[in-house]
Amino acid sequence: MLSSRRTTSSLRRYPDERLFLLPYNDKMRIEYELRCFARPGGKLVAISQYRWHQACAFASGGEEQLYLIYKAVEDVLERLKATPMWEDLMEDGFIFDCLWDPNTRTCSLIELNPFGPMSSTGAALFNWIEDGQIIGGEHDKVVFRYCA
Repeated sequence: MLSSRRTTSSLRRYPDERLFLLPYNDKMRIEYELRCFARPGGKLVAISQYRWHQACAFASGGEEQLYLIYKAVEDVLERLKATPMWEDLMEDGFIFDCLWDPNTRTCSLIELNPFGPMSSTGAALFNWIEDGQIIGGEHDKVVFRYCA
């Protein structure tokens, strides 16, 4: 942490903030990480592999596996709906990163991020401007993008 200029700068700038350290988890592999978009109102509208510049680890599973991943992401969203922060999340929309576990066929929440082109959150395989209609939820289906 101390070798990261970004981390030390943030810790100095916000001394009253909390820092949470988690034990190392060898299942946390970036090739199974997903970036998920919930537009204002809380509706899931898009899913992207997180590591956008390389082929994803789950593409070889075909449509059946992609559907299982989608359902697991929906389960994470349902669990978020049961939390006290749901109303706040729903108001502005949010992005949530999940980890797909191919062994248990479940997703675990990694983190929550702000939603929108003016946020500091990257759009992975989407583009905030060019894909505004998709990310904004102006369609009926969830769009899932990945590199095969």
